[in-house]
Amino acid sequence: AQSQARIAKEEAIQAKEQAAEATAAAQKAQVEMQAIKTKAEEDVKAAKSDLAKAQQEQKAAADAAKKAEDGKNKAEKTVQELKDKMQAEKNATTESIQKKLDEALAAK
Repeated sequence: AQSQARIAKEEAIQAKEQAAEATAAAQKAQVEMQAIKTKAEEDVKAAKSDLAKAQQEQKAAADAAKKAEDGKNKAEKTVQELKDKMQAEKNATTESIQKKLDEALAAK
């Protein structure tokens, strides 16, 4: 009976040691999981920041493209207005010369 009690006592001590090891392993795993979670949260935060920056850059590029398009359209309009003005002046000059020729011919 004494030997059985001693065996039971040794088994209880071993079980206690194993429980302590299991608790230590669980605590270590919990610390590692927390570190992984923290790193993942930092990665998500960084990704959101990068996305926001990319969206700002995309908007700036779109704004610049619109400004360039507006500038191009304004320049084309100005060129067309100058062409129209020059054509009108040319037509007026041609009409004036033709009128003078007609008058000169009529005077002869």
